[in-house]
Amino acid sequence: MNSPEPLLKVQGISKTFKRNKHTVAALKPTTLQLFEGEILGVIGESGSGKSTLLKLLTGLEQPTDGHVQLLGRDITHLRSKGAEYIYQNIQMVFQNPIASFNPRRKLRTSILENMRRLRPSMSLKACNQEIDKLLERVKILPGLADRYPHHLSGGQCQRIAIARALSIQPKILLCDEITSALDVLVQAEVIQLLQELNRELGVTIIFVSHDLSLTCNFCERVMVMYQGQCIEHGMAQALVKDPKEAYTRTLMAMSKDLVTILTRENRPWRK
Repeated sequence: MNSPEPLLKVQGISKTFKRNKHTVAALKPTTLQLFEGEILGVIGESGSGKSTLLKLLTGLEQPTDGHVQLLGRDITHLRSKGAEYIYQNIQMVFQNPIASFNPRRKLRTSILENMRRLRPSMSLKACNQEIDKLLERVKILPGLADRYPHHLSGGQCQRIAIARALSIQPKILLCDEITSALDVLVQAEVIQLLQELNRELGVTIIFVSHDLSLTCNFCERVMVMYQGQCIEHGMAQALVKDPKEAYTRTLMAMSKDLVTILTRENRPWRK
């Protein structure tokens, strides 16, 4: 039986920046594969290369070296109209939900602009109907989307940001520290929402965080980033039980609730 082809295939991508007369390696050569329906966690401290990796996957930055394939197509250097292929298949949710929206536009308008650009065959009426369905799915009253970003809480804006990303029907959802600015209860609600989207819609997720406990509870497979490179990569439970790297052990020592990872045999969103 043939093995499934990965949705996303990353081969040796790296990124260096020039600062003054020095070269800084923001991301050292990194290779990974992402398969349909997976939730991959990327863990590490600030400056470890996590966000740079996501920017390279979405074309927001161009790699210094290496290649990225999406659904078998090389997207490493797609530009302009070609870049729409990336955005139709990969959508990103950012750390600061309020700042991720145009402050001068109502939230619904921001979602509509995204849809009309990337799903041009849809009518305005169909777009609005889809938006209402998505808002219901992320548990937001439709009327809230007719307000400006600063009128809503961070948690509400983050849910609408997720709805905006889903409005394109992407294959892959990139989540860049999306719970770090939220309080613990709202974090749990957002994680539960992502679990439901993965289970019910089959959305493949890359979840970036600095919180090892949260990431290992949520994700099945985890990459540990340190100083611009992946230093450890494996299944979440195996990584927690037997970490190979000193940095991973340090993260574990700083994390709480690891016992819940070790004792959780069945993940409800995988049933």
